[in-house]
Amino acid sequence: KIEGQSILQKQKLTTEDIKIMHDLSAGAISGGISAFITNPIDVITNRMMVQAFMKNDKTSSTYEGAIDCLKKIIRDEGIVELWSGSAARVI
Repeated sequence: KIEGQSILQKQKLTTEDIKIMHDLSAGAISGGISAFITNPIDVITNRMMVQAFMKNDKTSSTYEGAIDCLKKIIRDEGIVELWSGSAARVI
């Protein structure tokens, strides 16, 4: 009976179909990992770009460079802040 079978059992998947699903899954997983790992670089870059527009704001930190920005983020906000927004990038 077909009623009790799963979708995979109803459709005969070829080796080509399985290879395509494998490649898509591997690409999605590696893209998510890459986005998560490189998120601190994006946070630092964004902070430094925003700083250029906020020169008159005395409350914001000023960064002398990428390393200085990294140090100040870790010191003032904690290391976890480097991954803020990473969920949106991973998805």
